Amino acid sequence: MWTYFFNKPQLPLHNLSIMQLKEFRKLFKLHKLQEQWSGYTGTFNFWLFTAEDPGLILKFFMRMMIVAQMAMNVIFRLVFRERGMETAWFSPNLLYVGKKCT
Repeated sequence: MWTYFFNKPQLPLHNLSIMQLKEFRKLFKLHKLQEQWSGYTGTFNFWLFTAEDPGLILKFFMRMMIVAQMAMNVIFRLVFRERGMETAWFSPNLLYVGKKCT
């Protein structure tokens, strides 16, 4: 949603459909891989937020989000332990671990 409002030209570069785990897994079925694990990794990351032409106020706000992220990382680790908030809503990454079938 951030990209939609602040950096629309970058939106076509994202393949949003494969950020759904079911669709992501389909990408690997064609390659004769046996899934070992797949899922969301990481918790949202303010470093991923960009703006096409940020003004002074938006630059300041974006820097403050990065500073806030440091505190949030500690809080998330304390509250969620090893699990984190790795869900479709909060994770910026998907990971697939597979074994090649022979």
